[in-house]
Amino acid sequence: MMNRNVTILCGASSCGKDYILNYLKLIFGFVPLVSHTTRIKRPNETNGIDYYFVSNDEFKQMLEGDRFIEYRTYNTLVNNIPAIWYYGLSKCPLDSDKQHVVILDIQGTIDFIDWYGKEYCNVVLIKCDDEIRRERAKLRGGYDEFEFNRRLDSDRQVFSVDNMLGLIDYTIENNGTLEDLRLKVKDLLDNINSSVL
Repeated sequence: MMNRNVTILCGASSCGKDYILNYLKLIFGFVPLVSHTTRIKRPNETNGIDYYFVSNDEFKQMLEGDRFIEYRTYNTLVNNIPAIWYYGLSKCPLDSDKQHVVILDIQGTIDFIDWYGKEYCNVVLIKCDDEIRRERAKLRGGYDEFEFNRRLDSDRQVFSVDNMLGLIDYTIENNGTLEDLRLKVKDLLDNINSSVL
């Protein structure tokens, strides 16, 4: 039995993390760890499956109650109005007999590893060219050029080599087709399985 039962997906916005998480869930039976967020629910999202969508007050109450493993804030624009979105992964018991998957940023990954243990985690960095990310962001709806450029600058700092040193176990380059990505995910799982046998 594998002892590394949590796969953490890291990567810049619009690099394909959500697709990989859903692929691991639907095809390989991974159980997602669902974060709380104060951001606006997108039309194709479901509360409790994609995120637990909560108000700012609810989030702050959870924060004051020390209920999060990790949390982060994103400064963003909503209809050209500055806003702050909160994201946080709550403390919950994990089933060691199941494979879990979660999307976290770099600091969230560090915090999760501190809480759960590096020996139980596989950290996967998803990389994607900036212009491909831009096109994907436009397909999501609500695209804002200024905001996306701000995120590009922020992502370059957050995902710098120094910040990721010694943290990443595997890397997936996601610049091709969905079929290419599915093959890379399968290769990733083969590598993970072979490394723990």
